[in-house]
Amino acid sequence: MPALEYREALDLKPHFPVVLIPGIISSGLESWGTLEKSKRFFRKRMWGTTTMFRSVLLDKELWTEHLKLDPVTGLDPPGIKIRAAQGLDAADYFVTGYWIWAKIIENLAYIGYDNNNMYLASYDWRLSFFNLETRDQYFSKLMSMIEISKKGSGVPAVIVTHSMGSSMFPYFLRWVQSPEGGNRGDDWTEQHIASFVNIAGPMVGVPKALTAMLSGETRDTMSLGSFGAYLLEKFFSRRERASLMRTWSGGSSMLLKGGETIWGNQTFAPDDEENSQHHSFGNILSFTKTNEGEATDIDQNFSADESLDLLHVTGTPDYSRMLKSNYSFGITTSKKQLLQNNKDSRKWSNPLESQLPIAPSMKIYCLYGVGLPTERSYYYTRANDDISKPSMDCDIDVSALLNGTDIKEEDDGTVPVLSLGYMCAPSGGWTKHADLYNPGHSPVVLKEYLHEQSDSKLDVRGGSKAGDHVDILGNWEMTLDILQIVANKGSNVTQRIVSNIEDYVQKINIEPLP
Repeated sequence: MPALEYREALDLKPHFPVVLIPGIISSGLESWGTLEKSKRFFRKRMWGTTTMFRSVLLDKELWTEHLKLDPVTGLDPPGIKIRAAQGLDAADYFVTGYWIWAKIIENLAYIGYDNNNMYLASYDWRLSFFNLETRDQYFSKLMSMIEISKKGSGVPAVIVTHSMGSSMFPYFLRWVQSPEGGNRGDDWTEQHIASFVNIAGPMVGVPKALTAMLSGETRDTMSLGSFGAYLLEKFFSRRERASLMRTWSGGSSMLLKGGETIWGNQTFAPDDEENSQHHSFGNILSFTKTNEGEATDIDQNFSADESLDLLHVTGTPDYSRMLKSNYSFGITTSKKQLLQNNKDSRKWSNPLESQLPIAPSMKIYCLYGVGLPTERSYYYTRANDDISKPSMDCDIDVSALLNGTDIKEEDDGTVPVLSLGYMCAPSGGWTKHADLYNPGHSPVVLKEYLHEQSDSKLDVRGGSKAGDHVDILGNWEMTLDILQIVANKGSNVTQRIVSNIEDYVQKINIEPLP
């Protein structure tokens, strides 16, 4: 354990209060409904723990009725009340033995943290960011938690986020400043946030989110992990999964952002393989005539922008309306327009359409794993000739790859390095283009951790050098870096780039406008 090994040598002890913000599906969800159909589940976990599996096995339809949100309001259906579990155990383990935050919590405890200066801000990840505040006052509570921690400690907080939590945190910072939100003014972030530690954040989206919403693909979709993926794959059809996940509007926050500027077009993508004879990764979706996986079989390609259009066309009117009213997936290079966007909550979850607060003292650490094969684009095989309904009639056929060109070998197994690193790379959005997206020039440190598989067959989660999207939460070196950051020794955590992210970022053309 890093804390035991290094706490004396590095004099590691609590300095900043710590707030942990988990990713999608990490927070347990429990039932608080009191109607007859919900009584058996009262205060039991409907997501997380073995209760979830038991509920699905005994009555799949009833479990689905509880977990599915109202497609019109995006909130609880009538008579159903599901809420996020609270406290540190809300996201320490998904089920017994399958840890998520448990190892980081334990290491923080070994250098002196407890539940007086370490908080886990769990949330109902099914909800859109807007509805998190509408129903649960989540951002109001998070703001108060951070303010109370500073009042008690005298110092600002370190916010440690993972996956979707990393995408949500900039939204929260804009909400705090907004007169329609926390109304705390422009200097709140500077006064209350010491560091933003972004672990494996898909800051400009993840292709897997698109296929989840389009056709119910869940093979490790959005970091479901082996247990969550098994549950949905085993007991639900793709049609059922797509229908369910489209009501979980929180997951749609991770759809691709920046369009063709970031993700490429049908002939070029910044992360295309050199001298490759195969079609560009900019073709996020390709429909083939057969499942043979031959280049000559490609019937139609869709770029990032076109894929989002396809999602609107194939989804229900309610889903399309939800996307348009909660999120925006474009890119803005005009300073004037970015200032206007700061007033539009639909833009806040997109770091390419909104600005970080002016907080020159807030340090940003972007920490993620690399070296694992990760899906970058997809091939669908038509089941009939109706192009208008591929979400219902087509299956993803990632076994029929076109010479493997839809798999990148240098990412974290879930999120492409292009999304993990674009905002934080030396030539990226919060660095080279800080005048646009990071006007306070908050310092940014990017550190990559190369995945190294453990020699022990007992390390089913990858071991102490894992770089996987979820398993990195048990990576010893990254854990030690977090311990140093919270102990006010963050200067020891310095930039390290082992992937080609800087080469990719340099190929992305951003031209600032007035």
